[in-house]
Amino acid sequence: MGFFDGLEQKMKNASEVSNLNGQIRETEKLIEKYYYDLGKLYFEKFGESPAEETEDICKAISSGIEKIDDLKKQVVVAKGLKLCPNCGAECPIEVPFCSSCGSKLPMPEPVAKEEPAVCFCSSCGTKLDADAAFCPSCGTAVKSAEPVVEEPVVEEPVVEEPAEEPIPEGMKKCASCGAFVVEKALFCGTCGSKF
Repeated sequence: MGFFDGLEQKMKNASEVSNLNGQIRETEKLIEKYYYDLGKLYFEKFGESPAEETEDICKAISSGIEKIDDLKKQVVVAKGLKLCPNCGAECPIEVPFCSSCGSKLPMPEPVAKEEPAVCFCSSCGTKLDADAAFCPSCGTAVKSAEPVVEEPVVEEPVVEEPAEEPIPEGMKKCASCGAFVVEKALFCGTCGSKF
């Protein structure tokens, strides 16, 4: 019977050791969380003017935060959207107003089409082909032709009027401009009117 008594005691000891080790791990996790919270609190309070021994760490954190913000903006652009500067909502690139808060959104700059430089003959003024060696009208060598840059053609963004059609499921129609927006929108993304 002594063998089983010893085995039972060893099992109790192993169970107690396991229980104590579990408590140690849980306490270590809690301490790690406190370290994280303390570091975050310190950074938020003193990150702009940290103590000398934490300056490099604070700079690295600031750099990481800036990189994450930049990457998030790149994700939005890659999705073909833009962020509202007021509330941070993702909006379609072509709408002038945020559908969440109604703020005016920055519009993309019109894209200028790059036209090649146009050359004219210096003797007779005839428009020359880009690869012409001589003027087809008077025979003057092209090397004496002077390039003239014409004004680029600027395409203005076109805001199309929505066609009269039934309201799609999950959408609503703006009473001011007639644009369709998602039902949960608080403001029209096209004209900025509040619903």
